[in-house]
Amino acid sequence: MEIVYHCVAGRVADSPLAVHRALLEREEARGPRSTHTWLVDPARAADVPPGSLTAPTDGPLAIDALQRADAVISTTHLDPAWRKRRGALYVQAWHGTPLKRIAGDELGAVRDPTTGLSLVPGADDVARWDVLLSPNAASTSRLRSAFRYDGEVAQTGLPRNDVLVGPGAGERRDRVRSRLGIEEGTTAVLWTPTWREGGSSVDVDGFCGGFAARFGDDHVLLLRLHPSVGSRPPGGATASRSPQARVLDVSAEAEASDLYLAADALVGDYSSTIVDFAVTRRPIVLHTPDLERYAYSERGLYVDLSVEGPGPVLTDRADVIDALADLPALGTAWRERYDAFRDRYCHLDDGHASQRVLAILDRARTGPQHARDTTTSSLPHTAAAHVGDAGPRLVPTRLADNGPTGLAVPGGTLSAVILAAGLGSRLGRSLPKPLTVLPDGRSILASQVQHLRATFGADLAITAVVGHKASVVMAAAPDLLFAYNPRYASTNTAVSLRRALVTSRPGPVLWCNGDVVFDPALLAELAPALTGGRTAVCVDTSAVADEEVKYTVDGRGLVAQLSKTVLGGLGEAVGINLIAAADRPLLLEHLAACADQDYFERGIETAIGDGLEVTPVDISAYAAVEVDVEEDLVRAGVRVYGQDPIG
Repeated sequence: MEIVYHCVAGRVADSPLAVHRALLEREEARGPRSTHTWLVDPARAADVPPGSLTAPTDGPLAIDALQRADAVISTTHLDPAWRKRRGALYVQAWHGTPLKRIAGDELGAVRDPTTGLSLVPGADDVARWDVLLSPNAASTSRLRSAFRYDGEVAQTGLPRNDVLVGPGAGERRDRVRSRLGIEEGTTAVLWTPTWREGGSSVDVDGFCGGFAARFGDDHVLLLRLHPSVGSRPPGGATASRSPQARVLDVSAEAEASDLYLAADALVGDYSSTIVDFAVTRRPIVLHTPDLERYAYSERGLYVDLSVEGPGPVLTDRADVIDALADLPALGTAWRERYDAFRDRYCHLDDGHASQRVLAILDRARTGPQHARDTTTSSLPHTAAAHVGDAGPRLVPTRLADNGPTGLAVPGGTLSAVILAAGLGSRLGRSLPKPLTVLPDGRSILASQVQHLRATFGADLAITAVVGHKASVVMAAAPDLLFAYNPRYASTNTAVSLRRALVTSRPGPVLWCNGDVVFDPALLAELAPALTGGRTAVCVDTSAVADEEVKYTVDGRGLVAQLSKTVLGGLGEAVGINLIAAADRPLLLEHLAACADQDYFERGIETAIGDGLEVTPVDISAYAAVEVDVEEDLVRAGVRVYGQDPIG
């Protein structure tokens, strides 16, 4: 069998190297032997395992190797214009857990001028992929979305992390520290600032200088810069012992796993290094001086680090350095959050990821065809069970197949938002209101998620805005994206909705209040608005209560007023709404102008005065109940389920 390996920047490292080593070990024990070819930067050709062939990362030799291969494993897109031969297997082992947005999900992604859809870099190569490796259950939907990928996803964990938990991890740590000149008893802190787009950068010299000034000879800073960061401390790419005697530049080290083993703590930011390092269970500090710009205007994040991060999120470097002064105390203070982070992102880092990938590569040896499907491989950990295993009693109307990108409509791909940040104190329950149990055994949140995905596609991207008991809500629905409203106790839904809209990917967004219990069939009533690129509010004209949000219409039949104080209301807004892609900037502008205690309907109403056209969608034929008090819950059980609630 002929196997081709490739890594970012033509390095000999990462998961392909881990898989290659595992395969060599197996072949040494029982054969048969394979031909191993690395596509490498010529400067790194000496790094390949003995007995391997090499070719440049592009050009005729690379194309020849790829087109002869039985199996290809890479950590990024392949540049050559090659044709995969019939029966060959292409495994994409993407280089890390996506915490920052990637590919077509990036805020700054290039868009098709005709459709407005974001373009996926390397789309021609994505079309060749047979299996996409996912490092954990939480990453699967993100990877599918980012690459608009509808093929097989195998949740294997990252083979590159096997060495962090293997039986030889302790000895390897000692060897690496000795090679780097880190003396016994010295505390080594690894700093891994990621690449910033748009010309922004981190103050490398300032941080290194601050670290060196604070700590004595018993500390060393291991500086690992992204190849594109540029600025390096005095001394270049080798060990820097002067003038900053406590800083060691390890940017040229081939294998990051060696540095994770050598370090006693990590200073990270937005990259997957914090996930990899969490496998070691050692302390992590997040240095994010540009968090607002990076998260909301530059690159974008899939996670809210202030909620999910495994350590303190600090913008000032002095605070970061202070936090590093007492690592045992840091570890103790953040143990609960750290463990939750590991449970979410490191559950497959058990030392056996390479073996799981070898089982996939064996398909190329036995010679099956590798037709794409839309499944996720059955591996030990899945996320779906956490949002309720009971099937829905009510039957949704499907508007999309179970594709990876949800429902494509004018202006982009539909995504959804669930507003779940509020205190919900009127209901008087210990759990957050979205986790209230319904008659079929699911929570309100679980039922909403399943209704939305059953209607709009199994991989519909859903962002939940969390605040009150955020970690409890997130643990109940680990396969969602999350936005955090840190002022949930003193703000209302206008703030939460804006938080979600600035982090959601471009395109139309359907959102609902996190306490709405509804018949999923009503979602199909939004189809005309979706396909017509219109903004809409679902309304119930069968009742008009004084305390509810009411509406009126103008001469064109569009919403004219929308608030609790409307006189002569025609019906009630039920808390399920749609913003068209073209209308998002205007709504965001008006949400930003809302007062802290305003509901999002205030932003819609003022935007209407500024030209926003909103279609009322009558869903009176279906049950929809917004749960504020116990009586509403009883009413929801009767109207939606035909019985009393059990929770």
